[in-house]
Amino acid sequence: MNRPMAMLLTALLLTIAPLAAQWVKVDSIDAGATGKLAVHNGNLFLYGDPSGPQVFRRSTDNGLTWTDLAASLPDELFHLHSHNGELLANIGGTTVNGIFASSDDGATWTLRGYPAPSTGAILTLVSDGTALYAVGNRASVFRSLDNGATWTEFTIPDTFGPVNLLDFAAIGDTWVATATGLGALVSMDGGSSWQTLNPAFIIGGAEAINGTLFGTTFGVYELDGAPQWNPRVNGWPGFDPFYATGKSLTAAGTTVFAYAATIFEGAVYMSGNGGAQWSAVGTGLPTDLATGLDQFLAANADYVFCYLWGAPSSHPDLTGIYRTGYGATAIAGEGGGALPAGFALEQNYPNPFNPSTAIAFHIERASPVRLAVYDPGGRRVAVLVEQTLGAGRYSVRWDGRDASGRRVASGTYLYRLEAGSRKLSRKMLLVR
Repeated sequence: MNRPMAMLLTALLLTIAPLAAQWVKVDSIDAGATGKLAVHNGNLFLYGDPSGPQVFRRSTDNGLTWTDLAASLPDELFHLHSHNGELLANIGGTTVNGIFASSDDGATWTLRGYPAPSTGAILTLVSDGTALYAVGNRASVFRSLDNGATWTEFTIPDTFGPVNLLDFAAIGDTWVATATGLGALVSMDGGSSWQTLNPAFIIGGAEAINGTLFGTTFGVYELDGAPQWNPRVNGWPGFDPFYATGKSLTAAGTTVFAYAATIFEGAVYMSGNGGAQWSAVGTGLPTDLATGLDQFLAANADYVFCYLWGAPSSHPDLTGIYRTGYGATAIAGEGGGALPAGFALEQNYPNPFNPSTAIAFHIERASPVRLAVYDPGGRRVAVLVEQTLGAGRYSVRWDGRDASGRRVASGTYLYRLEAGSRKLSRKMLLVR
């Protein structure tokens, strides 16, 4: 091919609008139908009970490789939780029951304490940044103010009927418990008194994220100080009142993620403004409904992860961990603050780089933004940003990997920013 024709082909390739960030299956580990994910210190954990030995694995490279830590567990692992810089676990079975702590990311465990419910068992651990809570599967919630060493029990009265808890979330003295057949039970005084409080459909899940109490049912709701549930469904799939069911809320920084499940299929959505506006995350995630009840989504600063399970007899290829990049981070004091001077794409830093680099850009007004990386032949390597952003300065990292998670070769790469009809490009050098 002559040089003019090659240049023309490259130009044509670069004018094709980048696709949304792609979901990629990074591993096929089977953690059972209710397998769970957790993030601590930026590391990803997968655990669950398939038909065989318990699965408990840790990945330090965003799911590409895994360390088997099952032998470190003193008994069966029910729930992992990151609290005040510690990794905590609810572990129980035939030999031991307790809340255990790990200072080495799950390699070893030390018994911290145990709430010891008089009936039922401990389901999950949650926190509000200060207090740690252990949630039973009957009517009791336990609170610890010393990272799990000692506990105080709070019992929800059976005034409303038998209480069998499903979920719990708290911010200070505002508590939300969800129970079978009752939906949301709300306390505004730290568990001293309770009331049932639900929108049109009963709340099934509760999550405290960045100072906001979310409830999930057909759609996503926010609890205000009245108290009252307010819908947060702009951009959420479905229609009033039958929005998609929200599941497995999680967050990385100020970005909230949730799984939206309809009758037949599911997808992951994200919000960068506390649930006021939602948008789909990436493309290519199988639409088969997630079988997990909760905690099958997790996110760190680079990726959002989803664990899906398929029955071996019908969907054996579905099972595994999927991930996608999800966009840019507002630079403190700039994103959403004073308007930048204009539309700009900065030189990546460091440059040359290995293994990763940061790319910053400015937009002076809210716009759908795409930032993608291309190889010297004009082939798209990775999509780093695909979302609507407010005016501000943003930064996103590229880890030198393609959309499938493979390390790309040394060389010069082009990164291209698009916001509406405006486009800017720069070059960067990867040196392995």
